[in-house]
Amino acid sequence: AVRARQQRYAAHRAWAIRSYSQVLAPMLYRYWYVAATALFGYRPPREAREYPGGTCDGDTCADYFRPFDMLHAWTYWLSSVLVAELLVHALRRAPPPERALEKPRLRAHLLTGGPADTA
Repeated sequence: AVRARQQRYAAHRAWAIRSYSQVLAPMLYRYWYVAATALFGYRPPREAREYPGGTCDGDTCADYFRPFDMLHAWTYWLSSVLVAELLVHALRRAPPPERALEKPRLRAHLLTGGPADTA
């Protein structure tokens, strides 16, 4: 929000895209297991309640100590950061959109909340 107040809109947009990607990363965590299962036949970790005899140590079950799962627990957010960075760089290279707010009548209308002065 500080960059937006300083009218550095491109920097603010880049920050917002990166921030939003990190909000989505935990939600996408399970989808990578779905993709690994579909593509490679990988069996995702079972829920704690699915372990017979209580083979989980507290909240952590043995499946989460497999190599892919240990790596995935630390790198799942990288895919969303990569997509966010690609989007930020693509938007940086894109031609600027038409600046509607630079039109004086529209700007006056938006700033005052009423019709623009016709004089």
